[in-house]
Amino acid sequence: MNAPSIQSARVVVLALAGGTLLVAVMLAFLRGGVGVDASAGNGPLLGYLVPLLALANAAVYVVLRRSLLARARARRDENRALLREERLPPELFQLTLIGGALAEAVGLFGAVACFLGAHPLLLAAPLLACGLILAQLPGRERCEGWLRGE
Repeated sequence: MNAPSIQSARVVVLALAGGTLLVAVMLAFLRGGVGVDASAGNGPLLGYLVPLLALANAAVYVVLRRSLLARARARRDENRALLREERLPPELFQLTLIGGALAEAVGLFGAVACFLGAHPLLLAAPLLACGLILAQLPGRERCEGWLRGE
C-alpha cells in the first residue's frame, strides 16, 4: 500500500465528519417536517440499539488499534522516515480510516433511529461521532507519539 500524504488523510477524516453532520442535520430537518410518530414502527427499538452499537464498535476499535499499532511499531524506522516526508504509514492510515468509520456508523445509526421515531436526544450521537472522527485527525507529532508508544 502506498503511503498517503498526511494532508490527504486529514481531508478524508474531515469528509467523514462533514458527511455525518450533514446527514444528521438533513434527517433532523426531515423528521420535523414529516412529523414522524414516535410510537409507530421500530424507531424506539432502534434507539436502544445505538448504545449497543457504540459499545461493540468501541471494542472493535480497541482490538484493531492494538494490532495496527503493534505492526506500525515493528516497522518503526521505516514509518518514521515516511512521517518525515509528511506521509502517513499504512498502518496508521488504516487506523485513522477504521476509527473514523466506526464512529461514523454509530452517528449515522443514531440519526436514522431518531428520524424513524426514537428519542430526539439520539441526535447527540452524530455530534459525538463527529467529535470522535475529528479526534482521528492525523498529524506528524501525534503519529510519532503512537510509534513511540505514547
